[in-house]
Amino acid sequence: CDAVSGLCDTTIIVVVVPEDIDAIDDHFTVTDGNAGGTTPSVLDNDKLNGNPVNPSDVTLTPGTPSNPALVMNPDGTITVAPGTPVGEYNYPYTICSVASPSVCDTARAYITVKAPTDTIIDSVCRTCVDTLCLDNPFGTGSVVTTTLCDGSTSSTGTVVTTTVLPTGCLEFTPTGVIGRDTLCVVQCDAVSGLCDTTIIVVVVPPTLDTIQDTVATDSTIKVCVVLENGFNPLTTTYTYCDGSTGTQAGTLGTAVLDNQGCVTYTAGNNPGNENPICVVACDASSGMCDTTIINIIIVCSIDSTTVNATSCNPADTGTVVQTLTGANGCDSVVTTITTLLPSTATTVNATSCNPADTGTVVQTLTGANGCDSVVTTITTLLPYDICNTDTIVDSICKTCPDTLCI
Repeated sequence: CDAVSGLCDTTIIVVVVPEDIDAIDDHFTVTDGNAGGTTPSVLDNDKLNGNPVNPSDVTLTPGTPSNPALVMNPDGTITVAPGTPVGEYNYPYTICSVASPSVCDTARAYITVKAPTDTIIDSVCRTCVDTLCLDNPFGTGSVVTTTLCDGSTSSTGTVVTTTVLPTGCLEFTPTGVIGRDTLCVVQCDAVSGLCDTTIIVVVVPPTLDTIQDTVATDSTIKVCVVLENGFNPLTTTYTYCDGSTGTQAGTLGTAVLDNQGCVTYTAGNNPGNENPICVVACDASSGMCDTTIINIIIVCSIDSTTVNATSCNPADTGTVVQTLTGANGCDSVVTTITTLLPSTATTVNATSCNPADTGTVVQTLTGANGCDSVVTTITTLLPYDICNTDTIVDSICKTCPDTLCI
């Protein structure tokens, strides 16, 4: 408006704010080039007028990928063909507004194709040092550095100590414990900068144990399974190897398995070798099972009897050992010890005036213990002058002297 003339002039200003479109670079990873895969859509992070893109509001024009094994789909996803080599690839693309076709923006999708994360299961005996060498995933001409995934070259696990050797191979030294360790190993190519990860499960399994024991016929024995180092007794259960528990009949006796891993075996009356008794102990905490074979030999029980006897005959005295064969093939030993009972032999010397009485008389007398005693009587004749003696009776008065002539 002019203040002098009072006239005014009006101007209409039209401000045009064009649509704003923003294509943003993407970074995708395909973990297994051998299997291939499909990425998310490149449109997922793009903007139109500050808002996430609605696929129906834009047109998508793929560029030329750095590897023809990559194909961009109409929905913005990128398909990586199976067998695509490990590497870094890129795929340019352009999006334009449907409402304003001249409003466009270009971005690039970067796709990293990796080798698959391999899983290797390696079994190591409890007393063996094992070496494992991984294949080179990058091919000829690559310079590969091998470490554990935390960048170290050694670690001590539950069942093995792992050392990365200068050759890149892995050395496993068992700790003596049964179980498994899971290791993460990474191989990196100094030329391309690519890395490949391998998961190694090292298993130290239980060894098959064998227990030998002996029991006599008609006797009972108790044999207990010994758990491997690394088993938790509180989480270990026991069964026969066929999965059964409790009582199991054998060929020569009966076995009873309790929940502590002990087998009580009762032998019959026949000797021989019982069929092997197989017991398996499984630890729920480690997921490991240990098998024990119990071999029981049934031997003849020692049936030895000693008989103490007596005899009156010296020829019968002494020790006699007799071996008697039983119906089951087991011998019995009877030892008879015979001692001599006491007996007497007495000699009696006698005299007689009667010639008919003279001589030797032997008498055998039976004693209370059953043994005879012998009495020998030897009678000799007395001399005549002793045997022929006269007797004279002479009467004398109390006051008279008397003379007797013989």
